[in-house]
Amino acid sequence: MLTDNEVRRVTEDALQFEALAQTLEEIICTSKTPITIGIYGEWGSGKTSLMRITEDLLENVGVAKTVWFDAWKFDKTYDLRVALIDRILRKIQKDGNDDTALIGKVEGLLRKVNWLGLGKITLSHLLPLSSLTSQIMDSLMDSFLRNPEDIPGKILELIGEFEDEFEDITIKYVGENGKLVIFIDDLDRCIPRKAIDVLEAIKLFLNVERSVFIIGVDKKVVEDGILQKYGKKSENWGKSYLDKIIQIPVNLPPLRKDIITKQFIRGLDISQEIETYADIIAEVGNNPRTIKRLLNRFEIQRILAKKKKLKVESGVLAKLAVIEFKWHDFYTDLINVYCETETNLIKVLEDISKSKEDERERKLEEWKTLKEYFDNKKLMSFLLKVKPLIADTNLGIYVYMAKSTTELKESAKSYLSIGLSFEKKGDFDEAIESYEEAIKLNPKNEQAWVYKGIALDNVGRYEEALDCFERAIELNPNDGLALDYKGVELAALGRYEEALVFFDKIIERYPEYGGALVNKGLNLGRLERYEEALTYLNKATELNPHNEKAWLAKGLILADLGRYETAMSCFNKALELNSMYEEAWYARDKLIQQINQKKETK
Repeated sequence: MLTDNEVRRVTEDALQFEALAQTLEEIICTSKTPITIGIYGEWGSGKTSLMRITEDLLENVGVAKTVWFDAWKFDKTYDLRVALIDRILRKIQKDGNDDTALIGKVEGLLRKVNWLGLGKITLSHLLPLSSLTSQIMDSLMDSFLRNPEDIPGKILELIGEFEDEFEDITIKYVGENGKLVIFIDDLDRCIPRKAIDVLEAIKLFLNVERSVFIIGVDKKVVEDGILQKYGKKSENWGKSYLDKIIQIPVNLPPLRKDIITKQFIRGLDISQEIETYADIIAEVGNNPRTIKRLLNRFEIQRILAKKKKLKVESGVLAKLAVIEFKWHDFYTDLINVYCETETNLIKVLEDISKSKEDERERKLEEWKTLKEYFDNKKLMSFLLKVKPLIADTNLGIYVYMAKSTTELKESAKSYLSIGLSFEKKGDFDEAIESYEEAIKLNPKNEQAWVYKGIALDNVGRYEEALDCFERAIELNPNDGLALDYKGVELAALGRYEEALVFFDKIIERYPEYGGALVNKGLNLGRLERYEEALTYLNKATELNPHNEKAWLAKGLILADLGRYETAMSCFNKALELNSMYEEAWYARDKLIQQINQKKETK
């Protein structure tokens, strides 16, 4: 198993950070001080490794003294400002044991930085210590940072004294041409308010000659923390605030895919067999920590398969691992749907992608939960183009392994996909149970109520279906699908006039909603208002000539009017669009019988 330890030496560099570390080294050695450098990158992107390599280079050059402060380890302390200053001073104390004068100065300053907290020390000459609660201290510190002119002169004097003492100690410690370089890591893993405290301590107390601060942080996290602490003062307030503290921002460059496959992955302590799947694994992205976690999961599943004597393809395992880490929602749906219904959603997406445009729209309408996956071009490319292709793979063993090694949280969305899969198989009772599970997890999921209602309608439970559509409309009065189906349900119960009210509501809000136009046309036909019905059905076919339901409905109305030839052409058009359209075949056969009977009577 791979550890999450960072690279510590330039000789271990597998992320191509050496050139960037050398650049940082030169900036540190040649720039005027004080200066603060921000290493920006997301969680796990390699910030710590870059800082460690830079530290290694500086120590080899010998012109800088370094201090490493892991902020997250001290996150539970009373005050991170105190912890930071204490860490720096104790490192100086440890290194300077032969210089009694320096040690004396350090010990004197350490006594000021005690458990009472830095803010209280600066106020101790003005207020009784018992009155300096953490809330008062924070309030005064925040006030100083925003409006230093409003703080009593004595406090400014004390802060100045601390800064002078620290500068004197720093210069004596690093020598005539040296630099004190403080690396601050994992700041973005701390409580946001405490993280901002550290930045402010640097600006307020430690911003002295010969000092260099290098801070590894996710910029967005810290900016959000600034807004949490101070609120939004103006547009880009968080960014502007951070820019005042950090003079040199360095954005960590993303790793190129060739570096990930040829250097990073192959440089890890993994077997040669796993290395052969580096190209697949690299598809997960350029975050080193994510890649290591994926490789560990991959190895666990390979070991499990070996112990259980399961015949698996490692390439399939690798591909599924990438899906799990990069598109976790789809992975959860894929595993859960296959586990319940043996439907491979990758195969479904492949079939949809190979369909003609009009058929594709129909299938996406049937598989509503898959539309966002179908629209995700990167996901679709990985599923259908990157080998091994697994649309036709029996996923049974892999589903078993996933359930054994992965915590797949139940989600309403997964149950919706499971329900739709059961519906496609004609198992409406199982579909209803799946939608009910989705509703238990999220009673406010209007889609679950609509889908449950549709399934109930298919088994003739019309009153219950109507209740489901009403619940969906309560959650979202503008849900066109729920409104449409409520009208359909009312019509199924013979309440035609009431149904028209709902179809009119939808058409008023969504004039080009073909489903509502078709349903209103059919309903008008039931009321024998045939010419009005044709008006709406003609509009539906004009708006979407590929709407087979509209052609079928139009044919039914024309047949009722005795216009058999035109009706037949409408049924043929519906079947041309969907050769598997059973209702259209039935209507066409029935019309043929009517025509034949009419001929016989003559």
